[in-house]
Amino acid sequence: MLTNPLRALGTYLVAWTIGSIGGLLFWSLRLLGLIKIDDYWRLWRQVYKGNHIVAINHPTLLETMLMLCLWWPWCLIMPRKFFPWSAPATELFPWWLNWLYSVSNSIPIDRTDRRQRMCASQEMIRVLRAKRTANIHPEEGRTGSKPRGKRKSPKQFGVNPLNGRKLRRLESGIHKIAIAAGARITPVWVEIHFWENVNSFRDVIWTWFTSWLFWHGERYVITIHVGKTFVPRPEHTPHRHNKRLARKMLGAGQRWRRRH
Repeated sequence: MLTNPLRALGTYLVAWTIGSIGGLLFWSLRLLGLIKIDDYWRLWRQVYKGNHIVAINHPTLLETMLMLCLWWPWCLIMPRKFFPWSAPATELFPWWLNWLYSVSNSIPIDRTDRRQRMCASQEMIRVLRAKRTANIHPEEGRTGSKPRGKRKSPKQFGVNPLNGRKLRRLESGIHKIAIAAGARITPVWVEIHFWENVNSFRDVIWTWFTSWLFWHGERYVITIHVGKTFVPRPEHTPHRHNKRLARKMLGAGQRWRRRH
């Protein structure tokens, strides 16, 4: 999969077309103050080194796109370094857009099929060993989300009393993948204060722009907080690793947390 020349060409074209549109929009919004990033260059160095997982909270669908647009225009110059891989659900795209998986550095996962999940994990390990970076949302559900429809809301895994952040229970698979690949993990917390007002990607965009046009306020600024990079310890159980990762995600962007 990694060495397929047609796939590599398609990925590069996606970076130039869709990536350039998203990247220009992202950096324009950052100049306007709609998006803020702390420790950008520290995260940049980790992505450049490769064999690296970016563990991101998942309040909406917007942060998934933001963490890709973050690397424009570097992805045009060094696509192998700055076009991160991801592991979206198999139902993310409709059938007529399934071709996007193969050209967007995606490893689709069917969470109802244990065997397919194991194959996807092995593919992610190969990606990391090839000095790539993977963006992963380790939570079992959306960050802080309430039950929608018949879906039950996952239990909370951690709460930070200093900033009010709440994190859903984390998947144990990220620990196994990181250990097998010898990968580093950087926790990232994307702060979207108005997430509770939206139910879809379109709602996020609409709320964001209309709120900013009619009222300039910090509530409508999205902030990307970068935590301290660490190497998982093989002697830790998945539960202990998840507690450590959750603590670092909840404290991302806070100087007091980086002393530990």
